[in-house]
Formats: sequence, structure tokens, C-alpha cells
Amino acid sequence: MKRIVSYEAHREHNEPMKGCVVGCFDPRFQFPLKVALTANGLKLDEVDLISDGGGIARNAGSDDAELRDDILQQVLASVKLHRVPRVLLTSHEDCGALGGSSHFGSEEAEIAWHKALLEERARTLETLLTAALADWKENGVTVAGKLIPPEVVRATYPEVVVVKTAFLRFDGAYEL
Repeated sequence: MKRIVSYEAHREHNEPMKGCVVGCFDPRFQFPLKVALTANGLKLDEVDLISDGGGIARNAGSDDAELRDDILQQVLASVKLHRVPRVLLTSHEDCGALGGSSHFGSEEAEIAWHKALLEERARTLETLLTAALADWKENGVTVAGKLIPPEVVRATYPEVVVVKTAFLRFDGAYEL
């Protein structure tokens, strides 16, 4: 095996992270996302990044429940494995998975669609996480084949997971 780069990872696989960020893999928005994280006091190695084509928008209108819930399940896994206390859901302008900005007809229509999507996904995720945390605190949770007992869950998992949203534009990140 030939080493291509050297570094030293400093985290254990089950060490708590400060948050989870869901976004699109569009390279135009990777740097703005990093800037938004820094502005919120986070570093890339302190968050779980969930990134795919379209992010939460990719599967927003799907009738396929498995596809629609895929990213929400990944966030749930982040909370389960890394006990994240907050989640940032992002979407961005001119998303190719949605047909680009021209698909919406106007800037106002595009922003309104993303605002509604982010609000709906945040509500859905808050409901899912609240129910999961309550169940884990009552019954324990299995991680990597081992049961974490309820008393440990209550002592080490967050009381609630705060879900925030951001809309990424070419000139900055915005709360809608």
C-alpha cells in the first residue's frame, strides 16, 4: 500500500460532534458552506457532513418514501452515533437537481420554494428526533451492536436537538 498523504486523525469513531450539516455536493457551495460554519463557530472536523446531489431538495417531492426519508435517516444516525446537539439543513440557489433557478421562473418563487422546503424538513426532522430521543431515553439504543442503556443515554445524549436552516446564495448564507 502506498501512502498518498499523511495526517493524524484525532477523533474516536464515537466521540461526540458539535453538529450535523446537510447540504448539496454542488462544488459552487462547498466554500460558502465552510464560511457559514466558521461564522457559527464550527469547524469541518467538528460536524458530520451529509452531502449529496440536491441535499434535502433532491428527494423533497418524491413519492418514494425510502428516497424521501433517506437524508432524514442519515441525520438520525448522526445523532445516534455522535450525539450531535444541533443540525443545520441547507439548500441553495440554482440547484441543478431541481432544474436550476430558471425552473422557478423568478428569484422570489425560488426563494419561497426553498423557504417552504426548509421549514417542512425542519419540522419533520424535529418530530423524528424528539420521538427517537424519547424512545432511546426510555429503552436504550443499540450502537455498533451494543446496547447503550437508558441511564447512559439520558446522561450523554442531548435533551433536544436544535434544527436550524440556511439558504446558500452566491453572495452569502441566509436565514429565510
